[in-house]
Amino acid sequence: MFVHPALARRGLQLVGWSVRGMDTIRRNPERVAQRIERLVRPGAIILLHEGQRVERQPEFNLRCLELTLQRLTSRGFRFVIPRPEQLRTGGAGK
Repeated sequence: MFVHPALARRGLQLVGWSVRGMDTIRRNPERVAQRIERLVRPGAIILLHEGQRVERQPEFNLRCLELTLQRLTSRGFRFVIPRPEQLRTGGAGK
């Protein structure tokens, strides 16, 4: 993959996601959070974007994140940054 050399130069690693909120398509933070809640499983890596609709809806991204965290926390999920040894390697990324 073409990004690997650039990541390596910066000491970074490519991490794929397993649940996507579709926040670049949906315009309603509640629906984004609902989708994530419906699809999430223990060990999931959630993809949310930063900077979408900043001009027209400046609170959109923060609201998506806030609702997602509230919903999943109430279901007992914790949010962590995975340690390198917890990540699978060698497979195709998304």
